[in-house]
Amino acid sequence: MKRYAKKISLMLAVVCFLVIPLSAFAATGTSYSNYTASLLSKWKGYGVVDKSYSSLDLNKPIEKIDFIKMLNAILKTSKKADINFTDVHKNSWYGQEIAKAAACGYISNKENTKFYPFSNITRVEAAEMVSYVFGLELKNEKILSKIADGKALEKKQLNELAAVIEKGGLTEVASGRYAPTGVLKLKDALIMLDKCVGQIALKSGTIKTNAAGNMFISVGAVTLRGISISGDLIIGEGVGDGVVTLESVKLAGRLIIRGGGPNGVIIKNSQIGGNLIVEKSAGNVYIRVVGSTTIKQAYLKSGCTIEEGYLTSGDGFVNITALNAAFDGQNAILKGDFKSLTADNSNINLKLSGNAENVSLNKDSQGIFSLLSGTVKTVSAGVTKQQLEFLGGKVTTMNISKDAKGNKITINGPVEINTVNIESTTEISFKKGTVNSLILDTNSQGSYISMQSGSFIRSFVIMADAEITGYGKIESAYSYANNVKMGITPSFYSYKYVPGWGNDDYLPSIGIGVPGATNDEITIQEGKSIDLYRDLNLSVSPDKSTVGFVSLNGNVATVSDKGLITAIEAGYTKIYITGQYSGYSNCIKRIDVNVTPGNVTLPGRLEISPVTGEAATVKDFEITYTSKDDFSNGTVTFWLPDGFPAFETDTVKIGNGTEVTLNPSQRLNVRTLSFTNLNLSKGQKIIVKLRNKTVPQGGEYVFSAVTDADGTGPKVPTSGQDERTVFTSDKLKTLLEVTNYTLSAYDAQNGAVSFTKLSFAGFTGATKWLIAVQDGEFTHPGYDDLVSGTEYTVGSAITIAPNQHLMLAAVDGDSMAGYKVKAFVDITVH
Repeated sequence: MKRYAKKISLMLAVVCFLVIPLSAFAATGTSYSNYTASLLSKWKGYGVVDKSYSSLDLNKPIEKIDFIKMLNAILKTSKKADINFTDVHKNSWYGQEIAKAAACGYISNKENTKFYPFSNITRVEAAEMVSYVFGLELKNEKILSKIADGKALEKKQLNELAAVIEKGGLTEVASGRYAPTGVLKLKDALIMLDKCVGQIALKSGTIKTNAAGNMFISVGAVTLRGISISGDLIIGEGVGDGVVTLESVKLAGRLIIRGGGPNGVIIKNSQIGGNLIVEKSAGNVYIRVVGSTTIKQAYLKSGCTIEEGYLTSGDGFVNITALNAAFDGQNAILKGDFKSLTADNSNINLKLSGNAENVSLNKDSQGIFSLLSGTVKTVSAGVTKQQLEFLGGKVTTMNISKDAKGNKITINGPVEINTVNIESTTEISFKKGTVNSLILDTNSQGSYISMQSGSFIRSFVIMADAEITGYGKIESAYSYANNVKMGITPSFYSYKYVPGWGNDDYLPSIGIGVPGATNDEITIQEGKSIDLYRDLNLSVSPDKSTVGFVSLNGNVATVSDKGLITAIEAGYTKIYITGQYSGYSNCIKRIDVNVTPGNVTLPGRLEISPVTGEAATVKDFEITYTSKDDFSNGTVTFWLPDGFPAFETDTVKIGNGTEVTLNPSQRLNVRTLSFTNLNLSKGQKIIVKLRNKTVPQGGEYVFSAVTDADGTGPKVPTSGQDERTVFTSDKLKTLLEVTNYTLSAYDAQNGAVSFTKLSFAGFTGATKWLIAVQDGEFTHPGYDDLVSGTEYTVGSAITIAPNQHLMLAAVDGDSMAGYKVKAFVDITVH
C-alpha cells in the first residue's frame, strides 16, 4: 500500500523522443516476468509509476488512488472538479488527484457518498476508467459471450470490460474467467496501460511516424504530418490550451478531442474515417477544418468552436449532434455549411453562424439555440420551456411541435423567416425582422406575441386563443378563435366565427366539403398536382362564398388561390380551406397532405478533373457523369461555365463505346452539351474531354447536369435536380511558415519583429510584399482583391506590440492602381 504526501511530478522532460510505442517491449521471445519488469522500469522512467515500486511489488494489488494517479500522470491534467465525497478531504494530496479524475470525467462525482480511495481497485473498475480515458469501443461483440463470469455486471460495465479485453489489456485467470470483481495487481495495471494507450506523444514537435493502433497526444504544440493512424486519435487533457495540427493525416478511427484551446485543433487535407467527439471539460477548444477534409459526423459533449475554413474538395463538417455536457452553460459556436444540426438531450447552447439544411431540437434538450447569420431550411423544435433566438439570417420553415410546451422565441435583427408553424403554447418576443407567414395552430392556445416597432408579419393566421401586444406591423390577420386579444391593428383583419368554437348558433354556417379526401387526408407524389375542385370535388356553400387557402409548409406542398395543391418534396403538411359570406358564420376545413417521393430519375454523380488550377495556365479537363439509374432512351444535358467552351474537336465516351469527337447534335452551343437516346446501366459513365483550355481568372466555376432516364413511360422525364461539381481557379493561398516566410523572435526591448526570409514559392503572379499591423484579426480577402498596407523589404524592423496582428500579403500592382493579393497570412505576435 503506497501513501504519498506529494503529487507525482508530471514533468516528463526526461523523455528524449517524441512518439513512444508503448507495446515495444512486448516483443516475441521476451518472458512474461521480464516483460512486466521492463514495463515497470519504463513507466517509472516516464514518471507515471512511483520510483519506490520494485519488481517485488508486481504481484501486489494496487489501490484505487494509485491507479488514478497513473492515469492522471499520463493525461497530464490540471483541471479539478469540486468533489464532495464524505471520505475524501478536498485539500489532501489524494483529494486533489480525485478532483482531477472527476474533471476528466472518468470517475463519477457523486455528492455525500464514499469513494474509498485506499481500497484495492477491481479489474472491472480499472477497465471502466481506461475505457473512458482512451475512448475504447467494443468492436467484436462475440467477446461478451466468452466472459463466463461477467453475468452479474451491468451492460455498460460488461461492454467496457470487453473493450479492454479486446485490446489485450486483461487476460483470462482461467478458461472463460476474467475475475471482473477481483483485485487488479500492479503487473495487470502496467499491461492494461501498455495495450490500451497505443503510441503517446509527450513532447512538442512534428510527428512523421505512422501509428499501428491508437495514438494519444498529451502535450501541446504538436503537428502530425503525412502519417496514417490505424486506430483512434485522442487529443488528451494534457494538451491544455495548446495547439494540435493534422496535416495530410489518414485516420482510420475516431478523433477524440479533450484538449486544445482558443487556437485549437487544425485539420488540413486529412481523411477522418470515424466520428469526431469533442469533450473538453473547459468547453473552449477551437476546431478548424480546411482543404480536402470531410468529417461526416461530429458529436459535441462540451462547448467548442467549430469552423470550416478554405475547403477545396472536402465537405468539412456534415452532421453535428450536440449531447449532454458535464458542465451546464457551455456554448458551441458553429461556423460553416452543415447538412444537419441536432440537439439530442443536450444542455449545450448552440450558436450558428452559417448554413444548415435541418436543425432539430429534441424534446429533452435544455440549451439555447441561436441563429446569428446564414440560412436554415427547416428548424424543428420539440423542446420544452427553452429559448430559441433568431438574431440574423434566413429560415424557410420553423415548426414548433404540439409537444413543445412553454418555449420562448426571440426574433431580433436582420432576420427573415418564411413560415412559422406554432402547435403549442409559445411566447414570441418579436423585436426586429420579418415573418412572412405566422400560423398559431388549434393546439397553441394561450400563446403570447409581443411585437416592437421594427417587427413585421406579412400574414398571420390565428386558430387558438392568443394575445398580441406592442407596436409592430401586421399586414393581414385571419382570426378563427373567439378570445384573441389583438393589441395591434393589422392593415387587413378578418375575424371569423368557427362552428363549434363558440356560441354562434344565431348565424347559419358556411359549409365546406371535400368528399374526395378520405378522412380529410390525401397522398400525392413529388412533382404532381391535385386540383381541390376538380379532383377532390371541393364544395362551398353558399356558392358565392369567398374561399381562401393556406399551406402550413410550402417546402412540402403549396396551394394556389384557385385551390391547386402542388407537391414539392417528400414530407407532411396541412392545407387549411377557409370560407366567409356575409350573414354567415365563417368556416375552416383542414386537409392533411402526405407527399411521397416521386418516381423520378435518380441523380447521378458529376466530377471534374482536375479540380483546381492556376489562372492563365493551359490544361485538359475531364468531366465525368456516373449514372445511378438505368437509362432507356434517356438524356443527359451538361451546362458548362464561362471560360470552359466545348468545341467539335473535344471528345466524348459514352458507356462502353469508343471515344469520339463531339458532333453538332450533341454540342448545342459552346456551353451546352446534350446526349440523347442513351441506354446505360447503373454505374456507367459519360466522359467529356475538353482539350487545351486556358484556366480563367480566380474564382469557383460550376459544372452541372440534369438527367432524364427514359423520357417516356412511368418515370417523370427529369430528376429536377442539378448534379453539380466545382472547379476552383487560383483560390487565395495561405502563406506557409518556413516555406514562404520566417519571422524573427519578438524583440521586447525595441518592440519589433522582422521577416528574415520571404519567398514566393508555391504561387505565381506576385511581385512584392505588403504588411499591416492592427489590434484585431484581419478580414480575409479573396484572390485578386485589393488590399492596403505598406511595402516591405526582408529584414526591415516592424514596430508591433504583443498580441497585435501582423498581415503579410504577396501582391501584384502598385500603390496608384491598388495592390491585388495573391497569397495572405494573419500572424498574431507573442
